[in-house]
Amino acid sequence: MKFKRVICVVVLLSTLFSFSAFANENNNEDEKLVPVTKEVAAQMAMNWVRSIEPELQLSIGEIREIYDVTEHLIGYSVEYLKEENSYGYVILDFTLPDIIAEYSISPGQKDVYTQIMEYNPSPFLHSKKIDDKLYRVEPYTYAVETELEDQKLILDNEGTVRDEETFEEYKEAVVANTPSLFSVYDPSENMVMIDVSTAMRFYDVVSSNHFPSFFALDQYFSETLVKKYACSVQAAAINGILIYGLDPNGYANDYNAIWNCTGTTTYGVENGISYGTTEDGNLGRGFANFLMNYKGYSNITYSENVNPQLAFFKGAIDTSRVAAFSYRVNGANSGHTVAVEGYMDARVKGTGASVPFLMVADGWQEEVRYINLNYSSFARRRGIIWSGVKVSY
Repeated sequence: MKFKRVICVVVLLSTLFSFSAFANENNNEDEKLVPVTKEVAAQMAMNWVRSIEPELQLSIGEIREIYDVTEHLIGYSVEYLKEENSYGYVILDFTLPDIIAEYSISPGQKDVYTQIMEYNPSPFLHSKKIDDKLYRVEPYTYAVETELEDQKLILDNEGTVRDEETFEEYKEAVVANTPSLFSVYDPSENMVMIDVSTAMRFYDVVSSNHFPSFFALDQYFSETLVKKYACSVQAAAINGILIYGLDPNGYANDYNAIWNCTGTTTYGVENGISYGTTEDGNLGRGFANFLMNYKGYSNITYSENVNPQLAFFKGAIDTSRVAAFSYRVNGANSGHTVAVEGYMDARVKGTGASVPFLMVADGWQEEVRYINLNYSSFARRRGIIWSGVKVSY
C-alpha cells in the first residue's frame, strides 16, 4: 500500500532536438510529414512535461518502442530522469488524436517497462531473452515478452502472464478492433509519420485538482490479506479508505462485504486466490449499501454516467467526493475499474483541443497514473460518483 503526498512537477528544459530541418525541407502541403523516430519522441515528451508545469529540470532516459498486437509500431514509452534518477514517464500513442495516452511524474517513479520487470521478477531472472519493446495489449495495459526455457511468456503491468498460445488467442479476439492510427503509417519502414505541427505541440493546463493525499493499494495486498481480488471491489476498497481510513485488521472483512454487496462472482481460483468479476450496474448501488449497512453512514447516493466526460469527474473531485471509472475493451471479454483521485485538463496550444486526464489508483500497483479519458479502444465507459460522504484522508 502507499499513502503519499501528491507532488506537482514542473519542468523547464531547453529544446533538445530541432525540427527546423524538417520544416525547411517540407515547404509544400504534400510534404509536411516526418517520421517519429526516438529523437522526435524525446522532443515530444519534453514538450509535454515542459508544458504541464515548467519548473523542474528533467532529462530523457530510456525510450522504448510500443507495438500493437498486429506488430505495428504505434508509439513510445519515454522515461524521465532527474540527476540520473527515475522521475516518471509518458506514453505516446499515435492511435490517439491526443497522442499523450498517460503519464506519471514524481521522484522515484519508474517507467512502465521497469514496473513490469519488478512486479513479477522471477520469469525475468532466468530468461534467455527479454524483449526491449512493449506491447499495448489493452488500454493502459502494456506487456513485455520474454523467453524462458524455450517458452515465450508475455507479462503485463496487470500481473497477467500469458504463454505464446494464449497470447495468440487473445490477439485474434482483439485484432479486428485494434484502433487505427490517427497518424500516417509507413509499412515499408514500420514507422509512424506525423506532420511537423503535431510533433511540435505545446499545451496549456486549463484546470487540475486532486485529493490532498494519494492513496493506492496494489493487487498483491488484497491477494495476501483476503485471498481475493476483483478490480471493482479493489476500487471501492480504496475509495472506502479515503473516506474512513485504513484498518489493516478489518480490511479483509470490509473487502468481503463489498464483494457481497456488489454481487461480485468468482470466475477463477489460482493458488488459493479467488478472482472475481462485477457487473457494470452493481458497483454504484453495492458500495453505497456497504457504506450504509456496514459503516453506519446514512443517505448515501450515487450517480452513474455512461461515456462520461471530464466535467463529470471534475464535479466529484472539486467537492471531495469519491469516484470510479470503468471501461470494457473492444473485442475482448475484459475491462478494468479504477478509483479516481484527481484530474487535469490540458489544451493544445493553437487549437484549444482538450486533452483530459484522470488521476487514478489502478488497483494493480501503488503508483500514481494520469490516464487519458478519451481512449479510442473502449467498447463502453462508465463513471460513478458517491454522495453523502466526503474524503477525509
